[in-house]
Amino acid sequence: SSDVCSSDLDAVWSYATPPLVVPHPAFDLWMPLATFIAALPMLVAGPSWAAAQAGTAIASACLAPLAWRIGRDAGLANGLDARRTRAVALTAGLLAATLAPLVLAGAAPESTTAFSLAGTVVALLIPGAVSGARRPGWRGALPGIALGVALGVAWLARQEAIWLAATVLLCLAWAARREP
Repeated sequence: SSDVCSSDLDAVWSYATPPLVVPHPAFDLWMPLATFIAALPMLVAGPSWAAAQAGTAIASACLAPLAWRIGRDAGLANGLDARRTRAVALTAGLLAATLAPLVLAGAAPESTTAFSLAGTVVALLIPGAVSGARRPGWRGALPGIALGVALGVAWLARQEAIWLAATVLLCLAWAARREP
């Protein structure tokens, strides 16, 4: 019906609003990070679809170098030689730059790119936070604080960030199990 798809629904953060049906109208649940990413270039260039797309495109462009860095760090952490480490890093970066779901999501202002970017930053920060947890003092706490901030930003993109947080807890539990 027309009232189910109306744009004046009161809900922003919850599916627990009428109509209580599945499937529920799209974008009744819209976390704010995608809006912020679209709004920043709109402040500079004016309110337009192209400006909104520019924010998502810039965020999407950050995925490849971050994936490259994760690949490089993984190669180094696993003791690969320089040639193999470069191959892993390059492959990760190329996949992030050319994988169709990521490229398509980067063309429109929506939450997939915002969540992908925040989740990639979380993945980049996990090893430092796990190893930082073993260091005493505030310097040991900084990687964990950065990871917490990144998880909070991921939550602002999508509620699936709870699974990222669960993964972090599993990594910390695994690391703690190996300590005396």
